[in-house]
Amino acid sequence: MRMSPPAAGAFYRAVLNDGILLENKYHIPAGVDIGVPIYAIHHNEEYYPEPFKYRPERWLSNDDTGSTTLAKKAFCPFQIGPRGCVGKSLAYMELTLTVAKIVFQYDYEMVEDDRLSKVEKVWSGGEKVYKTTDQFTSYKTGPMLRFKARS
Repeated sequence: MRMSPPAAGAFYRAVLNDGILLENKYHIPAGVDIGVPIYAIHHNEEYYPEPFKYRPERWLSNDDTGSTTLAKKAFCPFQIGPRGCVGKSLAYMELTLTVAKIVFQYDYEMVEDDRLSKVEKVWSGGEKVYKTTDQFTSYKTGPMLRFKARS
């Protein structure tokens, strides 16, 4: 969900009143719509060292820098606050149950063969990643997995 969020684009908000000052140097006037794409937040090295690497251990414990705390604060695949996704709790519950059932009932492996050559990857941050198309929700192709029921 961090590497390929369900909605990767920006959720724009209108600047109110007298505008805002970003980083004490950029003034954004009132009435302008601004936003930061979730994909950009989730791939920011300040929050996630080696952001294009799949490293589940990044969520387990703090090192001297407090990186786990910072990563958890920046994690927002369904947005946060009053404008966040109303279905977030249901999505997490369904995702948890689905993953648990798959892990319990199936053996699985990544598939990389000619039949899947249509899966498009693009370069991002010096890494080859699965292409994400921003729509209301993201559209992705890959990764592809092969499942085999356990006996």
